[in-house]
Amino acid sequence: MGLRPRQTLTIASGGTSSATFAVPDDKTLLAKIQAPATLPETVTLRSLVTGSTYTVVQDGGFDVTIAAGKCVQTILGGGTYQLTASGAVAADRAFALDLYDLT
Repeated sequence: MGLRPRQTLTIASGGTSSATFAVPDDKTLLAKIQAPATLPETVTLRSLVTGSTYTVVQDGGFDVTIAAGKCVQTILGGGTYQLTASGAVAADRAFALDLYDLT
């Protein structure tokens, strides 16, 4: 299992979504996402379904939601992903993203 270089996903002040990140179609990755200590908004991981439509990612039947100061991990298949806040964030919110190759 190989660790890829750490990425930072930022939801900019006044925005609701981070930049996207992609998992190649032929890969399965373990994603670990660390939230900032201050995070009053609800933030979920979403996957691109079609065109520009994103849907909430679930793991074990539960939405992948990242709480303040917490780290979540989930397994991701090929696709495009982003973090989305429940409303416009009051300040930049930076999340650490570590991806581990499983295949």
